[in-house]
Amino acid sequence: LPSGERADNYEKLIAGFREAYIAFNRDKGVSETAIMLARARDLYSSLSADRELLHIVARNLEAEPLTDVDASGQLQVLIHSHLEMEDLVKKLGALLQMYQEISPLVGASTREYPLRLAKVESGSLWASVFGHPAVIALMTALITSAVNYLHRRYTQEGKIASIPKQVEAFESVLGLHAKLKDQGIDAAPMNDDLARAAVKLAGNWNTLLQSEPAVTVNGQYFSLGLELQKRLLEERRMKQLEDQRPSEEE
Repeated sequence: LPSGERADNYEKLIAGFREAYIAFNRDKGVSETAIMLARARDLYSSLSADRELLHIVARNLEAEPLTDVDASGQLQVLIHSHLEMEDLVKKLGALLQMYQEISPLVGASTREYPLRLAKVESGSLWASVFGHPAVIALMTALITSAVNYLHRRYTQEGKIASIPKQVEAFESVLGLHAKLKDQGIDAAPMNDDLARAAVKLAGNWNTLLQSEPAVTVNGQYFSLGLELQKRLLEERRMKQLEDQRPSEEE
């Protein structure tokens, strides 16, 4: 969110918590307690998201400056749907964790080649990052495969899918062994490492891409049809409401 809108959002969150806290102190009933906890959760989530984003930016500023951009790989990801700050931070974190998981698989050091944020814009997420060229190339290929898989499943089955965490299913969907081979890397000795990485990577891709009807990766646009986009976004909105309902009713 732009800074003015973010400030307005905090003003509403704080006012909502203050009103709920006053009501709780007055009556201390079950309903007042539930409402106060829900307002506190909303405020805490926003504060946590902003703090995590500041940590990401700080780590990026503290890293050594890029001395040779041309020798680095670049990845640009644009998530076209509107994102709340909490979701934006989660997706940025998923990109960073993805880089950290893939780097050892190609023999790259994240200390020598940290992932660097070149640009981040909020509202919709537009992230431009630099890193080890082999890692960035593999990330790009895998993200592209993941988007295609998720969109294909939704088009064919009409339901929100996820990247599987089981190694065999993960491999059949994304072809990690083949993509490592394309990088000149023999994946056979790394089966244990790949099994461990598959679980974390699947979670990262689901965080970044699940329920996203339109994504651009390095200028390549992936999209569901307009009607499917509307339906997917509505299903995502309903799921978010369902996820919030239990804690608000407690």
